[in-house]
Amino acid sequence: MHGAVARTWLETTGPDGGRRLDLSGRAVRVGAGDADLRVAVPAEEWLEIGGDPVRLLVRGDGPPPLVNGRAVIELALAHGDRIEWAGEVLYFRSEHPGERLQPLVAQAAGGAQGDARIDAQVAARLQAGLLCELELVDRATARRWQDAVIAGAFDPDAAARELLGVAQAAAGDPRLRERSARLLRDLLMAPLQRGVRGTARRARQAARSLAAVLVTQLLVLVTLLGLAIVALLVIRLRWGFSVDGWLDRVLDIVP
Repeated sequence: MHGAVARTWLETTGPDGGRRLDLSGRAVRVGAGDADLRVAVPAEEWLEIGGDPVRLLVRGDGPPPLVNGRAVIELALAHGDRIEWAGEVLYFRSEHPGERLQPLVAQAAGGAQGDARIDAQVAARLQAGLLCELELVDRATARRWQDAVIAGAFDPDAAARELLGVAQAAAGDPRLRERSARLLRDLLMAPLQRGVRGTARRARQAARSLAAVLVTQLLVLVTLLGLAIVALLVIRLRWGFSVDGWLDRVLDIVP
């Protein structure tokens, strides 16, 4: 962050559309009485959310909140974390969704070493997609976004943030790393495979076209032959003319 404090906030859900509570430079209190966000809990129980990095602290002896489905007493929050407590659902947001992604070291122009940070938006989308493919996210959340895709209301960035927030795999999970390696290999070879497959596809199409032409010509020939036979039968029945006699005369002419 180079010394700058990232803008962070909490988003609430509810029938009224929810609200946004800014966390930058202050702590938010969730509880009863004069709390920033009121919920139905005893006065001696509340949550404190704030600081840099932003942490969640539980005050009192009541049931702890669930963060991404797990009960916690104290936790440093990450972008997309889902907090459930006393019937209220909160989402922690940061202006830098990919701030936990590791920077990649790249060779800068002129031979000097420099830091090239990957596109956080692209990285978040890809990681969320891989987690879904491996079934390492909350199923209900994944299903809700699948329904959004079907309904034509898909928001890739919102989906990525929420799916990463309910991920069931820790950073560096070997399953995710192995799948990402295979995906990179497949994408790397995609241009070559398109060329080979394209040539093979054109060859198959040409073969199918030739076969279709031959079949069509055969059908025409069979149809004409059938019509000729029918015509000969009609002539034989109506006028008594036989092609056999005509063929005999032709053969007699041939030396």
